[in-house]
Amino acid sequence: MLKIVALVLLISSVVAPSAALPQASRDAPFRPNEDIRLDISQLKRDAKAITDDIAVLRRDQINYRVEKDLLKEAYASNLQSINITITIVLAVITVMGTILGYFGLKGLNDLKAEYAKELDLLKTLKTKVESEFGQVMEKLKTQDRRLKLVELRDKAVQHFSNRNYYEALELANAALELKQGDETMLKIRAGSLGKMGNVAGMIEASKKVLELKPDDVQTIGNYAEALAIANRVPEFKAWYEEKKAAIESEYSAALGVFLKSLMPLMNGDLATAKTVLAPFVEACPAGAAARLGAWGFEESKLAVSRLPQSPSTAFARSLIQFFQGALPKEAMQALLAA
Repeated sequence: MLKIVALVLLISSVVAPSAALPQASRDAPFRPNEDIRLDISQLKRDAKAITDDIAVLRRDQINYRVEKDLLKEAYASNLQSINITITIVLAVITVMGTILGYFGLKGLNDLKAEYAKELDLLKTLKTKVESEFGQVMEKLKTQDRRLKLVELRDKAVQHFSNRNYYEALELANAALELKQGDETMLKIRAGSLGKMGNVAGMIEASKKVLELKPDDVQTIGNYAEALAIANRVPEFKAWYEEKKAAIESEYSAALGVFLKSLMPLMNGDLATAKTVLAPFVEACPAGAAARLGAWGFEESKLAVSRLPQSPSTAFARSLIQFFQGALPKEAMQALLAA
């Protein structure tokens, strides 16, 4: 096709020179053949260049179409792959979501139930541990109280034996704070109060002992002595009549005689004291002897020492000496006759 175009152009330029050339060329004489050949050669070269350009253009068009088709095919292939991949991913996500949703929900419910169960167990365990810990602490406190009580009791008894009555009383009171009903400490307290001259305190402390141990003969006698020293005549008589058998079985009738003789002397009644004492002295063997055995006279001595000086006070001191074994029968009879 290109060759035909070139031939037409060549013929047109030869047949109609007047139409193809400028006015000046038409007026000029015909050029030589050499010039014509040169023009034809130039025209051929131009035609060839045009042909080459057209060929390059067509080749570029073909290459563009090929590349376009390749791109369309690649795009279509990639798009299909992407769509397939997206579809697969979505399917996998859906399946996994369904599975995880089922098992996850089920697992969460199970986990929640298990957690609640474990929490209840922990609460139960906590309560149990707290209870056991409280019991252990209570046992430790109890043990500590026992050890302290034992220590206080030992020291109180030791001080009482050493006649350190104030210290013994303090320790007994401390021990009674740990154990209110401790019989030994109540007796130490009553004895310490009596030997320190606190007769009223001795009476109340002796009552506490007797509430725990009504048949304690030693406390029964001490209580009777405290009532006699305090000159509480009605209470003494009632108490002595109630506990006469116990008192006389332990100390014989001598204790009753001593207390009944001492009681009026605390009020200065010497005549009554001599009347009570005289028959007992008359029946005693000659000489001096301890009439009450191991009976202690500290409370009586202290009470008499606090009395104002008088014949009844002097007789009270002689009375104690007689029952203690320091004054013979003959001396006491002389005092009774005076």
